[in-house]
Formats: sequence, C-alpha cells, structure tokens
Amino acid sequence: MASFSLPFTRTRTTWLGYFLLGYHTLLQALVSAVVPFLRSELQLNYTRASLYMSANALGMVLAGITGARLADRLGRRTALWGAAGGTVLGLLALTLGQAQAMTLAGALGCGFAGSLCMVMVQAILSDEHGERRSVALSEANVAAGLGSLVAPLLASGAVAAGLGWRAAPGLLPGLLIVAGLSFGRAPIPTPVSAGGVHPEPQRLGRVFWMLWGVLFLSVSVEWGVIFWSADFLEKIAGFPRAVSVSLLGVYFVAAVLGRFLASRLVRRWEASSLLFGAMSLAALGILTVWLAPWPLIRLVGLFLCGLGTGNLFPLGVIETVSAASRAANLASSRATLAAGLAIFCSPLILGLAADEVGIRLAFGLTLPLLVLAAALAFWAFRQRGDC
Repeated sequence: MASFSLPFTRTRTTWLGYFLLGYHTLLQALVSAVVPFLRSELQLNYTRASLYMSANALGMVLAGITGARLADRLGRRTALWGAAGGTVLGLLALTLGQAQAMTLAGALGCGFAGSLCMVMVQAILSDEHGERRSVALSEANVAAGLGSLVAPLLASGAVAAGLGWRAAPGLLPGLLIVAGLSFGRAPIPTPVSAGGVHPEPQRLGRVFWMLWGVLFLSVSVEWGVIFWSADFLEKIAGFPRAVSVSLLGVYFVAAVLGRFLASRLVRRWEASSLLFGAMSLAALGILTVWLAPWPLIRLVGLFLCGLGTGNLFPLGVIETVSAASRAANLASSRATLAAGLAIFCSPLILGLAADEVGIRLAFGLTLPLLVLAAALAFWAFRQRGDC
C-alpha cells in the first residue's frame, strides 16, 4: 500500500535513472527505425529483416534471466555503467557490420545491454524511493516514452540532412558521455532486505508471479497493437499504406500523454487502481479500432489504445517490483524477462493467426488477452489484500 503522505524528492540518482531509461528506449526504438535502411543495403527480404526485432527481444530475455545475478556479483554501479557502455559495442556492430550476422549480433547486444541498464534503473529507483517508488517509476517511463518518440524523428532527420542513417545511432555515445559527466558520481543505493543488507538472491512469492503473468499478458497486448495496427488500418479501415504507418504517431503521442497523466495521478491513487483504469481505456480503444464503422472513429480508438496500453508496462512494473521490494534486483530482472518474452512472442503469434483467420480477427485477439490480464491482476490484488 502506497503512503501518499511521504514527500517525493528527485535526487541526482533519480535524474540519472530518468536519463538512462529514456536512453534505453531511444536505443531500442532506433534499432527498429534503422531496419529499413539495413534491409535495403543488405538486400534482405521481410522475413530476414524481422529477425532484428527477434534478436533485440532475445537480448531482453537474456537480460531478464541474468540481470539479478550480474548485479549481485558486479555491484549495481558496475552493472549499470557496464551495461550502458555495452550498448555502444552493440551499436558499432549494428551500424558498421557488412553482413547480416554482424548486424544481428549488434541488435542482440543492444537488446541485452540496454535491457540490463533498464533492470538496474528500475531496481535503483525502487530502493531509492521506497514507498514512493510508484512516482519515480511512473515519471521514469514518461522519459522512456519520449525516447521512443524521438528515435524515428532522429533517424529520418539524419537522412534528410544528408548525414546518412548511421549518424542517428552515432549520437548515442555522446549522450552517455553527458550522463557520465552529469551523474557519474550519483550515489547508488545498496539493495535492501528485511535485515538491511541483500546478501543473496531471494525467492519471489506467489503474488509476484501472478503479477508477472499480468505483465507478460499486458506487454503482449501492447506490442500486438503496436506491431499490427498499421496493417489493420490499411486492410480494414482503408487508409493508404504510407498513411497507415504515419498514423501510428497518434498511438505514440497518446502513450506519452498517458504516461505523463499517470505520473501525476499516481501521487494520489494506488497504482493498482490506475492499472485497471488503463486496462479499461485499452479495452475501449481496441473495441473502437476493431468495430467502428468510420475510419476517423478508428483513429480515436487508436488514441485511446495509446492512453491505455502505454501505461500497462510502467504500472505493471510498479506493482510487480513492489510485490518483491526486498529483492528489487531480482524482481526488476524478472519483470524485464516478462516483457522480453512478450515482445518476442506476441507479434509472431498474432501474425500466424492473421495468416489463418485474417488481420481483423487476429487483431481482436488482443482483447481476450487483456481481459485475462485484468482477471489475473484482480486475483493477485485480492491475494495481497488490495481488493
């Protein structure tokens, strides 16, 4: 249960977390943004090009499996900055590789190192702010949303300016230098346990794993919507292909707006209540996109999807990490594992469904996944005593 009477203060450590989480999403979104250029240069078909998302998601899964152990062995500071530095190696392989194997290794490295950085940020912010972690994590995800918005603009802007697409990822090492100079000496909180020191990894309880399932299902819905909305708007709503792709901007703007609103509301409302609200908005948005008779109304639905699904991951992380707050490294690592598995599986499974039953019914499958997530969340909160 959150304590709303406690003040919330943004420390240098807080700002470091916000900066690096924004950097992480900028990195991940840039990997996706440069794939069309790699596809052209390396003459890849769509199937081979889709391997970049799979490699990136696999890196996220590996970070989720190993993140807690690396943090315990190396220490949080070394793991955090080592992961941030590791993203540079991934970027070098991605942007300078002359064969697909090398560029795929770069995407895998970006996924692993960037996600390990996210694991550390979530754990550090959780221990830094204790019972007010919900505010810190929600505000950090506003920075994350902004990073995802900037990435495609950065890539297209670099090309439009005549610098070439490689100039966009080439800017990221400079951001890490800025972060190091500004926040390199920020104190990193020591992991806590019931005894005050976290000597070894702890077991995660039943409520945690129930909320882990909620997080997996929620991210599956989010990425199902993100990955297949453009095809749905083209095939079902009748928009031209280029317009359909550009209209995804409606979703991402709404997601950033939704995260900002949640970061304000979480100061007064429980994250669990806001999570159900986000699920309700997402369900309304999916239904509107799926069933609306007019194209413009479907865009309203896409906006509602952004407001709702854009908050499923940050609010889910708040609840998941809070369920194991005495083992923040491990909880944050496993939460990242849930997200990585969902990103790896969801677009693929819905794509297979679309081949069998069509894009309309496949897109609609996100709704029962969301209902299942809500039911599991309700059960978890009842077990914890919130409902």
